Amino acid sequence: HTSVSLLQSGREVVILDNLSNSVGLVAQRIEAIAGRRPIFVHGDMLDSVLLDRIFSEHRIDAVGLGVNLRQFRVLLTVPKPGEIAKPLFGCLYAKLVI
Repeated sequence: HTSVSLLQSGREVVILDNLSNSVGLVAQRIEAIAGRRPIFVHGDMLDSVLLDRIFSEHRIDAVGLGVNLRQFRVLLTVPKPGEIAKPLFGCLYAKLVI
């Protein structure tokens, strides 16, 4: 929904997805709804080389992180979710604070 809203408001959208819980048709489906196609990159946010490439090829003004309900429920069952979040988002965080 966020990508659709951003595209409909005239923004460019870059989606990075490892497709672990979705299908490769996400860009086409978003285009069908929004009338514009997002840039889609298949990969993982832990891949620092890939993040370097994305940040150098595109002007990134903001970053949104989509977590599905199942992933969120798993994080809630972990005694200290922050201990998991830091390594998971470390590569992305490093890019954003530079």
